[in-house]
Amino acid sequence: MGSAIICRFRLKHKRIMHLTKEGPTQEIAPPDQTSVEASSQSQRWLAIAQQVKDSITIVLMLSTGMLIFGVLFGIAIPGLALYCLRWKLVPEGARQVSSGWLWLLTLVHELICAVGFYSLGPPEDDFIVGHLDIGYGLGALVSLFALRSSGWLTPGKPQWRA
Repeated sequence: MGSAIICRFRLKHKRIMHLTKEGPTQEIAPPDQTSVEASSQSQRWLAIAQQVKDSITIVLMLSTGMLIFGVLFGIAIPGLALYCLRWKLVPEGARQVSSGWLWLLTLVHELICAVGFYSLGPPEDDFIVGHLDIGYGLGALVSLFALRSSGWLTPGKPQWRA
């Protein structure tokens, strides 16, 4: 009829081994609830940090008129869209798959902007414009930490699948 479990123990890579009368069987272990909650909490704080950084960047870019220029030429639209989407992560976090994609797109955006502002050269007249590359570099670091927190940078664990 049914196989009686003689012994049950966890193996590496989150698998459970069952030793039964018929022979050994394996199953994937359910995720540890405390690690899921800790990941969600850390993602929430990283999202808050990213939103604060982006809010300061938006205010500084508005004060110099760069944001209006960026919107008119379409350069700032992806960043503003990501800014709006990340607000969903602030109150409750999100599923690992959807938040991972959002953090990956944020990382790509932050790196492109950091390289773009860095290529403008050292600040001469405008202190704000000259130091935006540092802010975007900081945003790229936050995005990397968030990707790690979401499990996307864990070896042997493909999180990009639903």
